[in-house]
Amino acid sequence: DLIGLLDAGVIAGSVNANQAFIEALLANQVDLALVANPSSDRRLHTEVIIEEQVWLVCGRGHSFFGRKNIRPSELKGAQFVALSQESPTGRLVRDHLARMGISVEPVVSTDNVETVKKMVEIGLGVAFLPEMVTSGEVHCDDGTGGRLARLQVGPPITRRIVLAYWKNSELSRATATFVEQLREYAEGWKGCIETDQ
Repeated sequence: DLIGLLDAGVIAGSVNANQAFIEALLANQVDLALVANPSSDRRLHTEVIIEEQVWLVCGRGHSFFGRKNIRPSELKGAQFVALSQESPTGRLVRDHLARMGISVEPVVSTDNVETVKKMVEIGLGVAFLPEMVTSGEVHCDDGTGGRLARLQVGPPITRRIVLAYWKNSELSRATATFVEQLREYAEGWKGCIETDQ
């Protein structure tokens, strides 16, 4: 399934996965790369496939659960589980918090988003995670029907999922079909669980 491919290639990769995927592309080891917030390279064609928000998320037992927004000052003293600051999304969050004048000391930090999500689910703290990571745990209607809730803190944090391939090369039929399916998936992607109203 396509979300599984996205998870494996974009989300669950190691801290250096983005760069490793781009290097594999440049070395002609792969036909394309699907990465988060990549650095630009003039040799590559890049296309934003999904632009998603990175939210503060908490589990059902947390005092923030059920709220839509919190003030940045409310983060002081909150127990954090964090993505490694070496990861693209971890850097994005760190820079966002710095712009708001917030400094947090995570209880634990890892480069694996699924590990961070599980820690939040069991109540070890709150974390900033991309919509794609929490799409199966948050309901679209009011956001409180799932195992996690998303909260807005200050201005939104946006992460781009980008498809990259050589500018001057023709994609194989199989790769072109995959790219088209990826675009179709992205067009209909909701970022949450649809519930019957």
